[in-house]
Amino acid sequence: MVGDRARVTRALEVVLATGRSLADWHREGMPPSIDAARAIKIFLAVERAELYRRINERFDTMLSSGCA
Repeated sequence: MVGDRARVTRALEVVLATGRSLADWHREGMPPSIDAARAIKIFLAVERAELYRRINERFDTMLSSGCA
């Protein structure tokens, strides 16, 4: 976890926002916000070529908008 910047950042955000660590929250065993047994699962199957085209288009748009 030490090398995973996103997870470390999220853990720090939780501590700063709540004053409690993620471990504290997990120990309480809080129930999930969605009951997986009752949730409707939807899976989309996009053609690979179309998926890659859309990903590349989105990436190019992000770069042209100044995201670096």
